[in-house]
Amino acid sequence: MYSDGVVTLAPFERQDLACVHSWVNDAELARAIDRVLPVTQWEHERWYESLIARADAVTFAVRHADQPIGLCGLKGICSRSRHAELWLYIGEPAKRGLGLGRRTIALLCRFGFEQLNLHRIHLYVAEYNEKAREVYRGCGFREEGRDREHLYLDGAYHDAIRMGLLRGELIETTTADSRRALARGRHSLRP
Repeated sequence: MYSDGVVTLAPFERQDLACVHSWVNDAELARAIDRVLPVTQWEHERWYESLIARADAVTFAVRHADQPIGLCGLKGICSRSRHAELWLYIGEPAKRGLGLGRRTIALLCRFGFEQLNLHRIHLYVAEYNEKAREVYRGCGFREEGRDREHLYLDGAYHDAIRMGLLRGELIETTTADSRRALARGRHSLRP
């Protein structure tokens, strides 16, 4: 397990499936991660089995105060070119907007750079998810390109933005604002 004392990246276990299933069917989170269709229990279990069987990916349960609050991982891990794609969501609504996503990103990137010897980590984020883009920028990610009108949601097409981070560019500071938000329990959709 990897922890900064507030957030822990723990193994994603079968016992976490029930809460994850409720998160992926939450309308607010589904919009943020470009998910449209509801997920059945059967589909969810098949997804879990395929996820843990992948040789080119690692998935963690994000824990805060010993409770699961989200999922994150690296996928498409390339051992030759030393890069991977980051993905993350804070599924527990009461834990969004508290700076826990920023902490998770820092831990996951440190894991990728230090344990997997990655050189580069990239991600895709929907253009309309400005809060997530702000968090990623705050961790050092830079916009590298766009897939124009790549996502369809609510009757309109939206760009998918590719962001990247090279080893040594990670910004790990926890801002005073996120510490205050965590203390106040502020809620908003932020990774």
